[in-house]
Amino acid sequence: MFSLEELGWGPFFQQQLNRTDVGGASPARVSEAMKGAYHVSTEAGPLTASIRGRLLHEAAMSEGLPAAGDWVLVERLPGEDRGVIVGCSSDGPSSRE
Repeated sequence: MFSLEELGWGPFFQQQLNRTDVGGASPARVSEAMKGAYHVSTEAGPLTASIRGRLLHEAAMSEGLPAAGDWVLVERLPGEDRGVIVGCSSDGPSSRE
């Protein structure tokens, strides 16, 4: 497992998170984007996540689907190594490094 800082978390992303109501979601870094699923890294370990609903529609319309290196907010499914992406970062100084 990695800390968020080891994954590239910095002040820019923390400021975005501070302006967002994240509920039970946690920051995660996209390590691989596949058709319909994403491998993401969280402080609690890796997850396979999907993006659904309004966020999927909005992201697809703006060509803003997450890519490897992007930060997302993920709600982990109870008792599983899977989650749902509920938010995506705005492009920032290191969002695709």
